[in-house]
Amino acid sequence: MNARSSPRPLTLFEATIPIASLIVLVALAYFLFGDAGAGGPNQVALTIATLIAVFIGWRCGHTLDSLREAAVASVASGVGAIFILFAVGALIGTWAMSGTLMAMVYYGLQILSPNYFYLTVAAVCGVVSFCIGSSWTVVGTIGIGFMGIAVNMDLNPAITAGAIISGAYLGDTTSPLSDSANLAAAAAGVDLYQHIRETALTSLLAFAIALAIFGFLGRPGDFDASDKIAAIHGAFRMSLWLFLPLVLVVGLALFKVPPFTTIFLGALAGGVLAVFAAPERVTAFANLGSPAPAGFAYIKGVWLALASGYTSGTGVAVIDQLLTRGGMASMLNTIWLIITALAFGGVVERAGVLERVIAPMLALVKSLGALVASTVASVIGTNIVTADQYIAIVLPGRMFKGEYAKRGLAPVVLSRTIAASGTPTSALIPWNACGAYMAGTLGIATFSYLPFAFFNFASPLLAVAVAYLGVRMLRVSAGEIHVDRAELGRDTFDPRASALHSALEDREKSGMNPPLHLFGRGQRRKLRRRWVGSVVTALALIASSAVCAADLARSEQLVREGKYKEAYDLLAPQQAHSKDDPAFSYLLGRAALGTNRAEEARALFERSLAARPGSVAAHLALGRAYFALGRYAEAKIEFETVLDMGDLEPDLFTQVERYNEAARQFLDEGRKLTRFGYAETGIGRYRVNSTRGTNAFGGGDRHNSFLNARVGGGVNYALDNGYALDANLDYRFRHHDDSDIRNDSDLRWRAAGSRALGRDSVALGLRGRVSYRGDSTYRNDYGIFSEYRHQVDARNQVTLGAELRRRRYPSGPLRERSRTTAEASIGWVHSFLDGRASFGLSGHGGRNYATSRADGESTIWGATANLDYTFSKRLAGFLFAWWERDAFNTDRVHFHPDALDEGVVLRRRDNLYEVGGGLTWAFAPGWTLRPEVLYIRDQSNSVGFNYSSTEYWLNVRRSF
Repeated sequence: MNARSSPRPLTLFEATIPIASLIVLVALAYFLFGDAGAGGPNQVALTIATLIAVFIGWRCGHTLDSLREAAVASVASGVGAIFILFAVGALIGTWAMSGTLMAMVYYGLQILSPNYFYLTVAAVCGVVSFCIGSSWTVVGTIGIGFMGIAVNMDLNPAITAGAIISGAYLGDTTSPLSDSANLAAAAAGVDLYQHIRETALTSLLAFAIALAIFGFLGRPGDFDASDKIAAIHGAFRMSLWLFLPLVLVVGLALFKVPPFTTIFLGALAGGVLAVFAAPERVTAFANLGSPAPAGFAYIKGVWLALASGYTSGTGVAVIDQLLTRGGMASMLNTIWLIITALAFGGVVERAGVLERVIAPMLALVKSLGALVASTVASVIGTNIVTADQYIAIVLPGRMFKGEYAKRGLAPVVLSRTIAASGTPTSALIPWNACGAYMAGTLGIATFSYLPFAFFNFASPLLAVAVAYLGVRMLRVSAGEIHVDRAELGRDTFDPRASALHSALEDREKSGMNPPLHLFGRGQRRKLRRRWVGSVVTALALIASSAVCAADLARSEQLVREGKYKEAYDLLAPQQAHSKDDPAFSYLLGRAALGTNRAEEARALFERSLAARPGSVAAHLALGRAYFALGRYAEAKIEFETVLDMGDLEPDLFTQVERYNEAARQFLDEGRKLTRFGYAETGIGRYRVNSTRGTNAFGGGDRHNSFLNARVGGGVNYALDNGYALDANLDYRFRHHDDSDIRNDSDLRWRAAGSRALGRDSVALGLRGRVSYRGDSTYRNDYGIFSEYRHQVDARNQVTLGAELRRRRYPSGPLRERSRTTAEASIGWVHSFLDGRASFGLSGHGGRNYATSRADGESTIWGATANLDYTFSKRLAGFLFAWWERDAFNTDRVHFHPDALDEGVVLRRRDNLYEVGGGLTWAFAPGWTLRPEVLYIRDQSNSVGFNYSSTEYWLNVRRSF
């Protein structure tokens, strides 16, 4: 193939094709093959995505030879990781044969308790990884032992793997011995120990959160390990000498011996120990025959364990299952995955895919929080695309370094950000070298342990959170600013360039820079013009401020007192020369809104927010202006940026009306504490529809009427700097006419803290629910949640959420359904029809785990769509649809849909649907009449879980 003159830059569309192809193919592989995808389907997906990337690169002018060389070079960079994987496989084989693994299990069963097992695992791995600075070594040694203990304690292996990885990556992020920590400091040009001190800010907090969750997940109750301990004692001669290979590995790691050498010497030490501690086990495994010398049998046994792993034959099923593992050959699937992933990463890097995708993000960045968030997103994206954590540290570090300098941020802020996001998240990507290593070593698929690697995804989230909160966003001092002289040669006045010039002059006085006369005469004239411009601008601002400072103070007092006309008459004549003052625009907007000039107020508030996007008061006032104009959907978006009242009704008008009242109290009365309440009652009709499930159990159609009652309320307390606290309670009760139907009741609660950050807001809190389900059966739900809102513009809002909750049935037949759920969500709301309507779309996904139900654990994902429309200030309506898919992971005996055949075994899959709608008629101030309808459908491949119902009700509500 002939070389082309020079490759042209990719378009954004071209750059997204390889990435989108990879995501779609891997998602399809996971959908079709589940956790078995790492055994070949993922590798095929990566290979196809690589060919697509090659085609895109070739089409843009890269030669095929160049792209091939990039792929080969990228794979070559992973040879070190491949050899470490071989060493870990060999270590597992010899440690299984020598009894080192079983010694960890034996003593661990006597020391550890299920109540604090996960917490202990994370803490121990964290301490060891900090001491040696290597997550891979920790996972490949003590991590394997902890997995064996978990299996023998009947604990969740996925949670155990998450705890091991969380602890292991604490050291990889914060230890001065860690190669990734050194690399992050070097990439940003920061002193290592300064980097470690700043990284500890997010890493230790993330680890504390992880420890708290692992403590919460501990299984209550006593654990009797006596039978397992007796079985191990009968098959092995237990001794503390069996820990010698582990001590050797930790010692070599402390002396910074390279990982491959450290781990492979540990594998050889395990083989030698096996010969001395259990020679009969070695010779039996070698199966060389009686005429052969014992020495050859020992060599063959150890050799086989190194190459293909150890096969246990004790006759005890639990022990044999734990010890039949290891060998270099066991890592071949993982190595195959790494090779294909690195080839893809090399091609997309050579083609310039990442730079083209990241560039538009930088152009959109306005605030420091957004800069850090875009850095984190770029690092994680690089981790996904290149499959290499080192590239994910170096490449974004290089690309964002200049932008951080322009914003006046210290380089350590960049190093802290890329370390907190690049190193931990590498273990969460199945085809990344780190994710493949963790899955191959621990024997748990990446997507299985991912929801429980709490430190790994808390670390980047906290890096973004502290940036938006403004914590430790260190600035460069004037003496540390590096001046780009090309920046000082621009023709237009740039206040930032003047600041840099001032800093440069300070440095010249101290002899740190060459004198300014080294610049050309034309450049000096340009600099003088800039100084003149800056002085004139400053004098104009001072004069303007002097003229209207008194009027602003007087107007603010008038607005507070509700004298809007006087305030408007005072400020309106000064609008021409004060239009660029955000405080002036805000006050004039308040006065305009108070005198029924809602459209003028809207324009003024938007002007104020454009100059000062972090103003909470301006957001609330703009929301009130939209409300006065009848643009309720846009009002809701503004209010939700700074207010979060929790359990609001689905109809748009009612929500916005409550938000408007809270904003009015905050702005007009200056009240930091706002509150709301409601009481509701009504009647309804309940119908169970005939399905295969209800017919199979003799149910069929049923009809029943019920009485409905509901009361609730909430408070919101505004703190300084955009912070707020809110809490609410909601109690619901339903009484059925038919005594055979249970009377349900629910008490729901929520408490949260939030902060408004310009057009964004973040919230973190607790919520729960106590439900009575008839026959003295209760259900408790409680958990922690976080939420992030981003106001794209007046018509669009994006929401990201995450939640970890526990559902418990303390007693009764449903006790086995107790479970823990980890879930994430993303949503979008769009306003249209001049704000009278809104459309929302959201998706959620997660996993139900820690359950003893016969169906096992389940993966969940689903979507919600809702439409709100306000006909008038008295009449509004809403529609919604909700769907969720539950995929359980355990085969079970179930009723066949047609024959009630208990001999059929399948894996349960449920589809849950809800569709509903209603109207809200405000027939008097504070009073609304609400007719609503709801259809519920549970569709399952197990007949006993098929169900549908239809409900109609008419409620009257009093809000206060």
